[in-house]
Amino acid sequence: STAGGSFGTLRQRVKASGGEGGNGFAVDASRLDQQNGRWDNSDYRDFSFAGRFDHRVSPDTSLTVTLRSLRSTLGVYTTSAGQRFDPPDPNDDKKRNDFLGGLAIDRVHSGTWESRLAAYRYLHETKFNIREDRTISPLHSDTADSVTLTNYERIGSDWQHTLYAGEGTRYVGGIAYEQDEIFKESVRPGSSASTDVDDGRHTASAYLQGEWTLGEKWFLTLGGRGDDHTDFESVLTHRAAVAWEAREGTTLRTAYGTGFKPPTFAEIHGTATTPGRERRPGADVEGEKSRTWEEGVDQAFWDDRGRLSLTGFYNRFRDLVE
Repeated sequence: STAGGSFGTLRQRVKASGGEGGNGFAVDASRLDQQNGRWDNSDYRDFSFAGRFDHRVSPDTSLTVTLRSLRSTLGVYTTSAGQRFDPPDPNDDKKRNDFLGGLAIDRVHSGTWESRLAAYRYLHETKFNIREDRTISPLHSDTADSVTLTNYERIGSDWQHTLYAGEGTRYVGGIAYEQDEIFKESVRPGSSASTDVDDGRHTASAYLQGEWTLGEKWFLTLGGRGDDHTDFESVLTHRAAVAWEAREGTTLRTAYGTGFKPPTFAEIHGTATTPGRERRPGADVEGEKSRTWEEGVDQAFWDDRGRLSLTGFYNRFRDLVE
């Protein structure tokens, strides 16, 4: 397909999918160009690709590969406050590259035991080019060239098992590992001054959840997760949920859970335009903790052809990260 419109916009897209037996694939590639943006130096172009490839190795084992990629170039036509408030910028640009690759192996060990082993890699790269333009006009703001490079990478794996222990009972558990690394450098050509960020961390996790159906009208879910962070304290989080079918078509439910979110690298070190909460040696940066409680009711009507749900919830945060 192809499409075009105002601002010199042109897009092409190709999609294909197919399969036979235990093999299958689906790919989607597109290109977008905007060559006459609303402002000078606001042009944009990108190329994106998404693909999934499946192969059944045996009747009990299957293999899945997923790929996603996005490469883009954007003209940065103003600094931060917008075209109405900042001097126009005729030549700055930002290039971006995102890539995600994943591999998953699914295996049915028996009628009651299934497992999945997954691994992935995510890469994010940006290059922000600032070019001197004060000589063009006194209205322009950049007085020197500079380049800001940011490289972020995450690799991870997850080994999950599902066990069916009788009718209405299921257990899901596994272990996971993630490693994050970031490198950021701002430098002016011909100058030895630069701003560097070189940071890394990893998280090892284990989780388990059980689901039970009791007496055909009660449904219980209990789960917990432990995370061991290199930069933050080790934490245990949990969740409990109960549902009761009070009468046919009417279900009452309640749930309580806790959560933990470590600050992202952008929140700690900042972005190309916004400084972060830089960590000093020995500084104690807390992760965000939360508690959530909710209650609700589900009501079916029109002979179960429609359903109305109402939920009330309460969230409590400590050491909020913003």
